[in-house]
Amino acid sequence: MNKLRAIATARNNQIRVYINRSEEMPVPIAIDLPLDPASRENMIIAELVAMQHALSVLGYSGNLTLHGIGLALTFSYGAIRKLARKDSAFAHLSPYAQFICTRYQAAEIKVENRLPAWATDELVSNVYELDSKPGFETVSGEQGTFVVTAHTVERVAERNISSSLAKSFQVISNHFASEHLVPMIWDKDALKRCRAKYGKTSRLMYHTMSRTMYVVVTDRHHPHPVIVTAYTVREQYMSYNGVSRVTAA
Repeated sequence: MNKLRAIATARNNQIRVYINRSEEMPVPIAIDLPLDPASRENMIIAELVAMQHALSVLGYSGNLTLHGIGLALTFSYGAIRKLARKDSAFAHLSPYAQFICTRYQAAEIKVENRLPAWATDELVSNVYELDSKPGFETVSGEQGTFVVTAHTVERVAERNISSSLAKSFQVISNHFASEHLVPMIWDKDALKRCRAKYGKTSRLMYHTMSRTMYVVVTDRHHPHPVIVTAYTVREQYMSYNGVSRVTAA
């Protein structure tokens, strides 16, 4: 089991989050964020931002790079566990929890608010400074970089595109890195119907080998286009729904 714990503390009118990987031989790192520590909401944000950075940027996820199987993450606030379950009163903080609802969906989320002995500057190995923006988990390939939503991860599992919910993000990542992912277009009538459902910026990406269709939209709140859902299709779906492959000009 790969275990990480985050604990947010107040420090000089900002928040310092300590993250540690070993209780037996603690060598924590410290991550500073310019947030008011008097706000409980800010403390929650700080622990989420710091943990995502440790996992996905610093590589603390180890060999669990595209799933959370065998990963245990401990935070100080029960609201974070509820965010992972999507039943928190702090639902507006869901962008900060995107990483534990997508890439690390299978991770075990624990809560422990006791201040550990290792949460001290004397043991810190490195200090990092971050802003308070959420770090979004993405997938990339020839078609670009895309943010993955929890809804898409769930649909990939429900529609048997992946073998399990735990592996959904990995499947999506493989699809978007594949040469078999191609852009598709709707004809005029289908475009009007489908954009009424998914929004005027929606477009299609199709993985030909698995027959998986992904709907992608542009969202000003995200740094990259967002994958909002996925479903499998049969060949007759294409002509019936006015969908065809984008051709070179």
